Amino acid sequence: MSNTAAAPSPYYTPEHEAFRETVRRFVATEIEPYATEWDEAGGFPRELYRKAAAIGLLQLGFPEAYGGVTCDRFFRLIAAQELARAGAGGISASLNSHSIGAPPIARFGSE
Repeated sequence: MSNTAAAPSPYYTPEHEAFRETVRRFVATEIEPYATEWDEAGGFPRELYRKAAAIGLLQLGFPEAYGGVTCDRFFRLIAAQELARAGAGGISASLNSHSIGAPPIARFGSE
């Protein structure tokens, strides 16, 4: 086994890592403690959308003019990785359901 530290990532910047820590903390405090309960209930409180938006999780890749957050694909990868930590795919899918229909509207919709 080597005693050398891992080389820094050529992909993840300090901004990426700060975002990772924010999402990780969000998942640990806002999702993980309740995931089983919500799964058994078949839903989660809609307030979770507001909390996710407050940390920039729902706005990734949408135009800043409409409240979006400019990002590269690595921010999206980080979001997916950290949401997966909760072990609750339904919550992640629900929080990101807007990513199905909203991108074409954001790209091709009129003012």
